[in-house]
Amino acid sequence: MKEIRWSKSMTRYYQQRIAKDEQLTEAFWDSVETFVVDPTLVNDHALGKVMQGKRAFSINSDYRVIYLERDEYYLFVDVGTHEQVYRR
Repeated sequence: MKEIRWSKSMTRYYQQRIAKDEQLTEAFWDSVETFVVDPTLVNDHALGKVMQGKRAFSINSDYRVIYLERDEYYLFVDVGTHEQVYRR
């Protein structure tokens, strides 16, 4: 199983957008646990255009985690609403 690492921006976005809401925090950790076991269950998918090379999975109907897949680990780089993470 690959390790999960967080970028500095991921840590900041998690604190700003997720950690202050108990239900969202629980949903986040549930989706991460599911992602590790079977990414298809959280709608894991490759991104295109300006986000080419990154992937995303769902926390709920609106919130997403954006990450990079490396040989040895996953690097979580962003988390937030669809509008927040796909704003680029």
